[in-house]
Amino acid sequence: MACRITVPLPVQAATARHRFEMDSLAPFLSEECVRDSGGVADRGGLYGRCGVFCEETGDEHLSKRAFAIAQGAGDHSQRANDRRTWRGIRIRTPAEYCDAVDDGGSRHGSPSANRSA
Repeated sequence: MACRITVPLPVQAATARHRFEMDSLAPFLSEECVRDSGGVADRGGLYGRCGVFCEETGDEHLSKRAFAIAQGAGDHSQRANDRRTWRGIRIRTPAEYCDAVDDGGSRHGSPSANRSA
């Protein structure tokens, strides 16, 4: 029988914190997107929006391949009308974004779609 080493809770917590801090996609998803079982987002549009977000916040912008892997391409990617889409996620509406800002959930101005208009 193999001996299994138990990782102490402080080490587990530090590892989880480090992974979150190194995850350049997490801030974008939490501030600009909504997980929604009925939601659909254009993959190219989502990637482009992520690029704008990263430029504005100084975060590292992922390559298209890394972005797809981080999003779980195998589970959420679909092709519809010659467009690739992500299922289960959508871009926040301006009203949702304002609600998130009111709740203290943003680290920068308004949604990138509104800034570029």
